[in-house]
Amino acid sequence: MLHVYRQITGLSRYRPVVFTQKREHAVEFPFNKVVVVPRPVTRELRRFWQKKIRRAPVTISRAEAHRLAVQIARSNARLLHIYFGHIGVHLRRFIELRPLPIIVSFHGADAMVDMDKPRHLEATGSPAERSSTPPANRSPPSASGPAG
Repeated sequence: MLHVYRQITGLSRYRPVVFTQKREHAVEFPFNKVVVVPRPVTRELRRFWQKKIRRAPVTISRAEAHRLAVQIARSNARLLHIYFGHIGVHLRRFIELRPLPIIVSFHGADAMVDMDKPRHLEATGSPAERSSTPPANRSPPSASGPAG
């Protein structure tokens, strides 16, 4: 992921913080501001249920979305860039919280991942279209929110 590393370290007007589920190649890609948000133990079960049984995109749970929102709030982020479009679909429940402005980028092949499947195509719909509350009027999540 050299291209992602170059973009992050090339920023001079911003202080990027990377949120990830696991850290790899730290020696090759040294960067201090990395927050690891571990995968839940139920991940594989939920993945099987969503992908194989429901034939839907794999998304995070509401509790995971809240935990991620709390971590991002702690970083004092003012903008979130989800670098790959298919991760935007995965983070749909988080995006629906809209605790801050979010950009989702689609690059090459990820722009069409599973778009031949109706539920995947539906999941790429705009959260703004499903919400009547503008992001500026929403309060950021607190650490005392839902558990799980």
